[in-house]
Amino acid sequence: KATVQKVKSDRELLNHTAKVRYYSSDTNVATVNENGKVTAVAEGKCRIWAIATNGVRTSVGVTVK
Repeated sequence: KATVQKVKSDRELLNHTAKVRYYSSDTNVATVNENGKVTAVAEGKCRIWAIATNGVRTSVGVTVK
């Protein structure tokens, strides 16, 4: 999927949207759906990961109290 973004009045930039998968390191603490929405399940700590189809990935620490 690609979108076109105006950079300046005379130029356009083509943006490619990569598909992203999300997952939780501990689903007993928090879950994450296919859109990246995190839901707390129980107290504890885990990491939520986002991985794009091109291999780029990042994570965020989650603490449920």
